[in-house]
Amino acid sequence: MSDDKKARDRLERMDDFVLDDLSSISDEELLKEAIEDGVDLEEVGRAGLAALDRAQLVVGRRRMAAIRREMEMDSRKPPMRPVRGASQASLRGILARNQEAASKLTMAARNETGSLDDDAEGIMADFMELGAIPGEGEGGT
Repeated sequence: MSDDKKARDRLERMDDFVLDDLSSISDEELLKEAIEDGVDLEEVGRAGLAALDRAQLVVGRRRMAAIRREMEMDSRKPPMRPVRGASQASLRGILARNQEAASKLTMAARNETGSLDDDAEGIMADFMELGAIPGEGEGGT
C-alpha cells in the first residue's frame, strides 16, 4: 500500500470518527461544549451563512456557464423549415385537438386582438423546435 493511500485511509478514519462523535451528541451538549470552549456561536453562524452564499454563487455561475454553452450551441444550429403541407396539417391537427389552447395561444402577445393566422408562422416554428410537428433542418426530417 502506498504512503498516499495510507494517509488517505487514516484521514477517512479520522473523518468517520469525528462525524460519528458529532452525530452521537445531542444539540444541547454540543452547544454547551462550544460555549465552554469559548466558541463565538454568532461568528460561526455568520461564517456558515457566508459559506453557503459563496457555494450558491459558485453553483449559479456554473449553471449560467452551462446555459450559455447550450445557447451558443443552439445558435449555431440551422433554423428548421416547415415541411410543406405536413407542418401546416400537423399544426391544424394540434389546434383542432386543443380548442381552448388555440383560442388563448398568443392572446397575450396580441393584446387579445387579431387572429391566430397572424401568428401561425411563429407558432409553427415553436412547435417544430419542440418536435411536435415535422420540420426540415438539424434534427428534422
